[in-house]
Amino acid sequence: MIDQQDHFSDLPIETRTIGDATNSGAENFLADAGCKNPREMRAKILLADTIRSHIEARGLRQDEVAEMIGVAQPDISKITRGMVKGFSVWKLAKILTDLGATTEIVVHMPNGRNELITIS
Repeated sequence: MIDQQDHFSDLPIETRTIGDATNSGAENFLADAGCKNPREMRAKILLADTIRSHIEARGLRQDEVAEMIGVAQPDISKITRGMVKGFSVWKLAKILTDLGATTEIVVHMPNGRNELITIS
């Protein structure tokens, strides 16, 4: 059994930007592929990749992760392979939180004010 207090504090911090996923172009395969909401899909893919990298960095098996956070192992398999259809951004952020990570969303308001939302 994996201890849920096994946090990822020793892993390097990486900032990922969703960017403008609505413009067509070679670098924007989601919009080019006709994705209904490319920004949301890109966020899901980045969260799933972060989940995968955390699992790999800790040397955990999918069944261990599934038991630890109460998610079915086939769902962990789908997520780690980037198959995020059917998973909300919130669910993926919650999985990261359950793995011991802190997920933060920074909202930059037009008036220059920033809001930090922490999911823990």
